[in-house]
Amino acid sequence: MTNIMNECVEHSHGSSHRDVGRDISWLPMPPTTPADVLSAMITPAVLISAAGLLSLSTSQRLARVVDRTRLVVHEFQSLSSRAAPGDRAAREAFIVRQLRALTSRARLVQWALTCLYISLALFIMTSLLLGLAVVLGGQSWIALGVGVTGALCLLASSLLLIGEARIAVRSLGEEIAFIRGISRETGSIG
Repeated sequence: MTNIMNECVEHSHGSSHRDVGRDISWLPMPPTTPADVLSAMITPAVLISAAGLLSLSTSQRLARVVDRTRLVVHEFQSLSSRAAPGDRAAREAFIVRQLRALTSRARLVQWALTCLYISLALFIMTSLLLGLAVVLGGQSWIALGVGVTGALCLLASSLLLIGEARIAVRSLGEEIAFIRGISRETGSIG
């Protein structure tokens, strides 16, 4: 078996059996320097940065949904004191629809944030696994799998945020239509 391996090395490198001990280019992983280790570990940094920025903006989206929900709840609570009885039912129904949409938006943003946090953890783990693979000379298949899973979580969060944005735009359209309807009834739109 050793002779077959030596012949393969001699044939592929054109060297004699004596050179095999000195020529390490046939090894699966060449010797590493600290720069090689850092380079491998920093590669996922772009994805870590992207997921971090997306997490920040998604947290702000959640805060806006919470603020809007509180405003709508306050409007609902004060509705009875300022609306005419006939107008009150339509406004209450509209506010209930708005609250349902806000609840859906909050859930989607919460799931998106969860996916983003998981992707951040997976990208950090990928970085560490790549560094270990370089230092220990092991395979980086595990790191690749972890990195791909992180990318899938990032994709899932993006899709969830698209769904949330669609609900927000639809809700805004309903709000504009409701206000236009009220304005027509009161004669404030010409």
